[in-house]
Amino acid sequence: MASEEEGNATNYPEIQPPDQQTDGPTTAQLFNLLQQQQAQILQLIGNHGGGKGKGGFGGGFDESAGTDIKPVMAKVTDAPEFRGNFDVWLKLLKDWEATHYAMDPKQKPGLVLKGLKGDALALARNAVGDKLNDPSSYQVIVDTLKQYYGTAAGLKKYGEFQKLTSTVRERSVRTPGNHYEA
Repeated sequence: MASEEEGNATNYPEIQPPDQQTDGPTTAQLFNLLQQQQAQILQLIGNHGGGKGKGGFGGGFDESAGTDIKPVMAKVTDAPEFRGNFDVWLKLLKDWEATHYAMDPKQKPGLVLKGLKGDALALARNAVGDKLNDPSSYQVIVDTLKQYYGTAAGLKKYGEFQKLTSTVRERSVRTPGNHYEA
């Protein structure tokens, strides 16, 4: 009898002995037993964190937050190397940002500096100073390089415009009567 009392102390479901008129447990007793077992299973699952491991893998649905679990992010690579052509570098930098959209903004300036060499690196370091971990330093670096290297691209376009307009002026000479001769 003592062993039966110990068994009941561990919260095992109890089944009342069937009535003398039936051969086995009644449907109501079986239903109660099923509900108790389901409650215990849910309790066990709840105690073990919903079946999720500690590694962050496995995906699935996070019941506590009600949202899907986010996938593990890939390691952030260095920003593209600056090779003197600001426009090409800026396009590569935009692609890099799109690829690593969830990176910590404090990492961006340091990763961009790794892709710079020579004068571009010196300009960027002077512009940022000792605020390398400041998220706004990223934009300061890009603006500084645009000022020095982007201006050269603007001057090149202006030179091409001047060459084009001087060619057009030489071809067309204005004559009296507002007529142009070619």
